[in-house]
Amino acid sequence: MSNEHILIVDDEPSLQQAIAQYLEISGFTVGCVADGIGFDEYMSKNDVDLLILDQMMPGEDGLSITRRLRSSDNDIPILMLSSFGEDVDRIIGLEVGVDDYLAKPPNLREVLARIKALLRRNQKKSSPNSKKILEYQFGSFSYNIETKQLLNKKDPIKLTSTEAKLLTLFVQNPNKELSRDHLSRTLKGYEHDPFDRSIDVLIKRVREKIEQNTSAPQFIITVWGKGYQFIPD
Repeated sequence: MSNEHILIVDDEPSLQQAIAQYLEISGFTVGCVADGIGFDEYMSKNDVDLLILDQMMPGEDGLSITRRLRSSDNDIPILMLSSFGEDVDRIIGLEVGVDDYLAKPPNLREVLARIKALLRRNQKKSSPNSKKILEYQFGSFSYNIETKQLLNKKDPIKLTSTEAKLLTLFVQNPNKELSRDHLSRTLKGYEHDPFDRSIDVLIKRVREKIEQNTSAPQFIITVWGKGYQFIPD
């Protein structure tokens, strides 16, 4: 039996239920939501292995959700369901990061076959011969992204869950400029508001825990007019 977790985002209850029941019989864990708001709430509480997105929904549509995920470097497999038969719609979806397309209403056996193919492809992509890095070193610090434990030499430093998410994002993107929009989308699920200083406050809190001099930071550097950059060395 499979233990992968699939989220269906579709505003048609009958289709949503039919796909969910078929996938559950096939051994998958399945969640269902009807819109982008439900999607954000579900994703914040669950580890999901694959998304089935409706291309057209009230509010935020499937393409917009895909753009948001890909812009935050989230490469979760996405199977898009579309009522449109035009090639241009499918091409746009593939260009923004959709992995596969099926026309609505889909054949349930084909849905299952496409899901298995996408999960196999993702497993090969995410499990190369090299071992996944879990612990990162910078200065006198070591940080484990799995346990969220930060040590200065051997002394533990307590992080809040949000501080840990921010530090994880930084250590996995060394020397890369990360905009406030990118940080906000990744940490909070929506774009940065120019009047919202929460990202800057969060940066200040993390700096206070890892920098010798917060006025002249060594690791988390401000890139004026853009965002921030993590310099591990």
